[in-house]
Amino acid sequence: DAARLLGLRQMQGEFRTNINVTNTGMDEAEVGITLYATDGSEIYSYTLMVGSGMSMQDIEPFRTRAEEPNVGWGFAEVEVMSGSGIVTSASVIDSRTNDATTVPMKW
Repeated sequence: DAARLLGLRQMQGEFRTNINVTNTGMDEAEVGITLYATDGSEIYSYTLMVGSGMSMQDIEPFRTRAEEPNVGWGFAEVEVMSGSGIVTSASVIDSRTNDATTVPMKW
């Protein structure tokens, strides 16, 4: 299963994005995340291991993992590699006010 997180932003001093993955299943889950630029080109792929009943927040993956602090707009694809009961979302935070907007997953 795969979901997309659309409308993500990463602009140094303006906006930042965090990705959250929650495992509601009974077993540890492996989740693959692929980050994309505005034009749909792949920027970076990585995996997360999320324990049963756990929630993991990946802070600013465009900046910290892909080393892309100024993507502008982008999106992410989240794919369940193993496990079940995965729920994902993202937050886009205004760096000046620290106001956040939740981005739900899209199938």
